[in-house]
Amino acid sequence: MRSNFLKKIIAVLAVLGLLIFFNNYWTHNFLRANFVKVFKNPLAYSYNFSVNFKSRLVSWFEVDNIILENQVLSQENRRLYAASLKTAELRKENDLLRKELGVAQRRKWQLEIARIFQLNTTGPFRTALIDKGSNQGVQPGMAVVFEGDILLGVIKEVFPDSSLMFLLTDQRVAVSVRSKDSQISGRIKGALEEGLSLELITNREDIKIGDQILTSGLDGLPSLLIAGTVSSIKSATGDLFKTVKVEPAFNSFLPENVFVLKLTSL
Repeated sequence: MRSNFLKKIIAVLAVLGLLIFFNNYWTHNFLRANFVKVFKNPLAYSYNFSVNFKSRLVSWFEVDNIILENQVLSQENRRLYAASLKTAELRKENDLLRKELGVAQRRKWQLEIARIFQLNTTGPFRTALIDKGSNQGVQPGMAVVFEGDILLGVIKEVFPDSSLMFLLTDQRVAVSVRSKDSQISGRIKGALEEGLSLELITNREDIKIGDQILTSGLDGLPSLLIAGTVSSIKSATGDLFKTVKVEPAFNSFLPENVFVLKLTSL
């Protein structure tokens, strides 16, 4: 049996030798040329497929990496944007504090900074809730200001950590005032959408449109707080008092941060 196996191996080697000899010296590489011709296209297709598959595989990984990088960059952009907003808010608050404290030092005021968290500027009332109350020393009757010495309203009700403020334009608010230049005294009352009504100005008193109206300090509020500017004057023959309208100083801008005057000036 062993001799038969060896005979088979010798026969196979002989056939291979004959094929090589036949291909190289008789047919001038006919077999190799035909082998290449037959398998050329399949091999080319296989090579192109492998190259394309590799490119797509690399592209998929690159797309995943790009998506991941975009997500990281988006998160970083959101973080930086939030930080910039916080920085801008802190800068704004610092500017507000610097301006207000400068006025407070001149006027000997004790201030409590507060934030408005609810505002009502429609209907029959004009009110706001602030986030400071009795725990912070806020009491009814205290004036609320912003932008140095612009009067916004008066504290009416106080809770442990919040307070209800009547805006100056609320119909329930009346404040003793005087004009800045002519020293004419009177009283302003809230008139809702019409702003403020300046009362007790007689026909003989020379008040003018554009006159600035300040608190007089006769009713317990600090003096020289800015209430507004005279916007219209009407008088009729035979009437004792003029009809005077005042544009509130805060009418074009309602702030988020305000100050409660806890100690009035002398």
